[in-house]
Amino acid sequence: MAAVGSVPPPGRSSGARIALALALQAGFHLLGFGIVALLLVALVLSVSWVPQMTPVLIILIGAVGLATWRGLVATFRGERRQEPVGLAVGRTDQPALWQMVDEVAGAVGARAPDRLVLVPEANAAVWERTSVGGLVGGPRTMEVGLCLLNVLSPDELRAVVAHELGHLSGGDTRFGPVVYRGMIAMRAALSDVDDGGFGVVFHAYGRAYLRRVQRICREQERSADHRAAVATSPAALAGALATLQAASLAWELVLREYVGPAWRQGRDPQEMFDWYSAIWVSEARREQLLQAVTVADEVDPYDSHPPLAERLHALASSGLRPEEALARRQPPALELVAHRSDVARCVAAALTADAVGRALPPVTAADFGSAVAAPSAVERAAELLAMLRRLIPPSPSTPAGLLDALAAGSAERHPRPLPPGHAGPAPPRAAGGRPPGAGPGRGQRDRPRPGPS
Repeated sequence: MAAVGSVPPPGRSSGARIALALALQAGFHLLGFGIVALLLVALVLSVSWVPQMTPVLIILIGAVGLATWRGLVATFRGERRQEPVGLAVGRTDQPALWQMVDEVAGAVGARAPDRLVLVPEANAAVWERTSVGGLVGGPRTMEVGLCLLNVLSPDELRAVVAHELGHLSGGDTRFGPVVYRGMIAMRAALSDVDDGGFGVVFHAYGRAYLRRVQRICREQERSADHRAAVATSPAALAGALATLQAASLAWELVLREYVGPAWRQGRDPQEMFDWYSAIWVSEARREQLLQAVTVADEVDPYDSHPPLAERLHALASSGLRPEEALARRQPPALELVAHRSDVARCVAAALTADAVGRALPPVTAADFGSAVAAPSAVERAAELLAMLRRLIPPSPSTPAGLLDALAAGSAERHPRPLPPGHAGPAPPRAAGGRPPGAGPGRGQRDRPRPGPS
């Protein structure tokens, strides 16, 4: 068990965090009922003293009352978390991966998850299907991104899994649904209230609630870092944290340059994770990723995670910088996955089915240029031409008009625009030095002679 150095100890208990979140949510509803009560008192008084204000007060009571009621209903109804897009794997399907998860769960003092789902993203997460507003636990699901398995070492993957399972041992997965329901309730209530009048009070409370609960979420992340560092090592966790941002940028690059264009052309990019691996091992691409990685050091009050610089500083025994993490060449944790090619294709197919909603013919890397890149370039050129037509009226002297002429095969019939002050080329001359069709020239008989007739 590694020394943790300056990693902070866990903060308040999960029960205290849930109680605080519920109290803040109750305060929001009490605020609405309080405003309604004040408006009712004002309505009673207006009947006798200012009767012309009665209709206005009735409208205000209806608006505030409806908003409060909608928020209260949303608190208890909530929204169920959607199932992750990916491939659920059992213990017999991926024994090495499950063994690692079980070992890490025992190290952090958490019950192992009930399900393990391999997802596309460069991320990992754990969540629990709770009930009674998050107070009663339920089945636990852990998500591990294939992109992470491509870039993290086995030790770094263990640290990431320990961080996520640390949320389970700390009871954080029960706090998350409470916060989520609170945000749903306030969003439902504020949708009926503008930011003027009494709406100022509601919006101010909503912002204060979000700042407070996100501060609690940051405390949970620090606690999960602490448990992961104790269960594995601070250096492994620091290496994983320093790599995650660049791994996410690489995945966004694959989605933008490969997956998205293939979908738009009606093709299934089954080899998307091969492209991701190629980007990661490319020196030029990795240099671009290094330049794009930013280590934030300022706390965003509305962010659920502490700044990366703070988290790396807490893992003082490692002192690892992002560029050092990316420069390390260790065997990827993907070696823990059995039948890697089949798993990658299944996860890619699940992502395509979720995004497109239907089966598509596959496209390989060898056919990508002709089947995807070339048609995409033609579409972008057509979009550019359409934009030029909207901005500049088409004529033979404009780019849009010239492109239209080229497309019609009649560009030679249109005069090319000349720069200012340029008279153009001299006309060709026929035999005798005369321009064609110029007649007899000097002294010709049809030219009027000077003098009397």
